[in-house]
Amino acid sequence: MMASRALPLAIIGGLAAGLLFAAMLTGSLGGMILFWMAPLPLFAVGLRLGLQPVAVAGLAGTIAVAIGDLSLGLVFASMVVLPILVLTSLALVIPRARVASVLVLGLTGLGLAGFALACFFAADQDGGLQGVVTAAVRETADQTAEQFPEVPRIPAELLDGIGLWLPGFFAAVCLVIFAGNGMLALGLLGRFGGGLVPPPAMASIAVPRWVGIGFVAAVAAAAAGSDGIEFAGWNLAQILSVPLLFGGLGVVHALLARHPARAVWLAIFYGVILGPVFTVGLVVILGLIEQWVGLRQRFAGASGRGEE
Repeated sequence: MMASRALPLAIIGGLAAGLLFAAMLTGSLGGMILFWMAPLPLFAVGLRLGLQPVAVAGLAGTIAVAIGDLSLGLVFASMVVLPILVLTSLALVIPRARVASVLVLGLTGLGLAGFALACFFAADQDGGLQGVVTAAVRETADQTAEQFPEVPRIPAELLDGIGLWLPGFFAAVCLVIFAGNGMLALGLLGRFGGGLVPPPAMASIAVPRWVGIGFVAAVAAAAAGSDGIEFAGWNLAQILSVPLLFGGLGVVHALLARHPARAVWLAIFYGVILGPVFTVGLVVILGLIEQWVGLRQRFAGASGRGEE
């Protein structure tokens, strides 16, 4: 049974997550930033107290959000609570040496499952998921043009291109933000006595080769295919780029594992990749190369020793 002290902490964490999630209704930039931090309290509860408390926290947050808007509560449960339950379960049972790699693959699996479900539920719509997304993009562009007539209209071809890759891009961003919230929760817990799971070493991340093969196949299908195949290819490639991104980050952490100024160089590195979009693509390519060349094994300290 759950300890009596854990129950109120779990409920507080769940209500905090629900409040952060509902902050998007404000429509402000600050509200959107808080919205993307909704997984943080749930991760903190799960990684500090365990699976049962985080399930209670998720239920409390879902009820709180559903009281205001039932459909929004269902979105919160499916897009925030369920993934955190899955990731917390993996974090608690996987050995530390493999936990970083397994969590990255778990994230990828959630992204692929979400994309498949979205395609399934939109199958009866005109044009499927691509048609739904493209229509939403066009509607948003029309509303923006009405509100700001002085702004030049976006060409229809560009709007169609956005609809082509937007689902995968959104999924990839969500996966990275989930990972960021999880790492932030571990960092905060480390300052307050630690949690049930020690922070995994980034340099220990190893991505299986099938991910790279799937990524290349998806890009090839998108480039050579048409209509539905092109749509599926580009979106799957974006989702599969997430584990390769973390694989590339693992290479960089391994390279700098024993460098005396490691913290400084990592700060510079992350500052660079948060700038132009193409820099993230270079890290993805680095992760792809790592699968075939084994760069981490060539670097001293590639096992991640000494890195927390």
